[in-house]
Amino acid sequence: GAHLSAQGGFDSVSVTGKCLSNRFDAFLSIAGDVAMNPAFEKSEFDRERARLLTRLVQKRDSPAALLQDAVAAALYDKAHPYAAPSLGGEGALKAMTRDDLAAFYAAHFAPDVTTVVIIMIIIIIITV
Repeated sequence: GAHLSAQGGFDSVSVTGKCLSNRFDAFLSIAGDVAMNPAFEKSEFDRERARLLTRLVQKRDSPAALLQDAVAAALYDKAHPYAAPSLGGEGALKAMTRDDLAAFYAAHFAPDVTTVVIIMIIIIIITV
């Protein structure tokens, strides 16, 4: 078995997973394909946008999340990306299309502007 997932953050995107050592070559090939050739299927895009819009509503009831955004807005100039709310704005999320996401990806995830870091943790289990 293996596990593969992708996450995005404020200033990074990661593809992570676990696999057996004898499957590492295949796993690395699949992880690379996920990172370099995302499908951006419309149904998945729409589902994720709906999830983020729900999180924006829930955020209004979270003092910690509101404080995080307020501190970021106070610390950074308005033009700095870190000054923006962590989930973005409702208007921007509603207006964004799958094509907008694909264009952003194409502009910002090219080999000349991407750093790849591979970290391996090897666990050896010995049974007696």
